[in-house]
Amino acid sequence: MWLSAIPIKPKPVLSYDFEGDLQLINTLLGAPMPRGWKTENIAQKLDVARLAEYVGTHGGEHHALHDARANAYAFR
Repeated sequence: MWLSAIPIKPKPVLSYDFEGDLQLINTLLGAPMPRGWKTENIAQKLDVARLAEYVGTHGGEHHALHDARANAYAFR
């Protein structure tokens, strides 16, 4: 699996903002995350106003890459 090729030091973190996304990735992988990976739901760490600002400026809401960029912008 391609995730296994990512170095585990420093510990990689798969960040998500919707529990269904983690379930989906586990289903797609056919297994849990590789050993050494951490998962973190960051939904409560997002500044809602900054998230809306980003989407309003850049669009693309509900597209994985745009959502990831918006989350990075809104993360507190």
